[in-house]
Amino acid sequence: MATHRTAQVVGARAVGTDARLLELELDDGAAFGFRGGQYVILDTGVVVGDKAIKRAYSFASADAGQQRVEIIVKRLEGGPGSAAMHHLAIGSRFTFSGPWGKLQPEVLAESTGRVLVLATDTGITAAMGVVTARAFAPRLASTTLVWLRASHDDFVAEAFVAARLPSALRELRVVHGPAAGHPERAEFGAQIARDLAGATPDAIAEAYLVGDGKVLVAARDALVDAGVATERVRLEYFFNTPPKNTTSP
Repeated sequence: MATHRTAQVVGARAVGTDARLLELELDDGAAFGFRGGQYVILDTGVVVGDKAIKRAYSFASADAGQQRVEIIVKRLEGGPGSAAMHHLAIGSRFTFSGPWGKLQPEVLAESTGRVLVLATDTGITAAMGVVTARAFAPRLASTTLVWLRASHDDFVAEAFVAARLPSALRELRVVHGPAAGHPERAEFGAQIARDLAGATPDAIAEAYLVGDGKVLVAARDALVDAGVATERVRLEYFFNTPPKNTTSP
């Protein structure tokens, strides 16, 4: 059974046309106890009908800091939960459960070879958490982070992301492609994976995929076809979650 805790908003600022960064601390000053790539499920305080609106947000800050953390909220058109989060004042409190998630790099044994982190859309927050994680440091020099997004002004600015990435990271690639829901988007993501898998003689040893489920499944299948072991691909769906009978790691 999930344990619920209470966090307080101690800082807030806009980091994009529709993105707001919230700094959070626990009421009791304790550590959040998260690892890079994990997320929390928080109660927005909004009730629609008789249902409390809860949303998942990844930790966007590095897991070296456990007392004060950051999440980034995208305002969604007609979304009561995100609207409420965009209006939270300093000092506001809410309950949450977590941390949750399976992207953290210590899940996979140490290995040699290239590493792919592929994020779509708002999944970049989880990707930032992965590459800034303490456990991920040995992988940075061999890691390519790819961010697939529909446009440069959707969610956070590219410069904001680039400024927060470790200097040891091998490469950040920002790719503008079809928006979520476009019929060619999944294949677009799969081709990104194919191109990276065949870019050098060094094999991709592991991959962390986060964001649009349709893209992630297609990219995962492309990586497996290229020789990446299925168990060395980790997926975290932000939206377009595949049916439960869809094969996944």
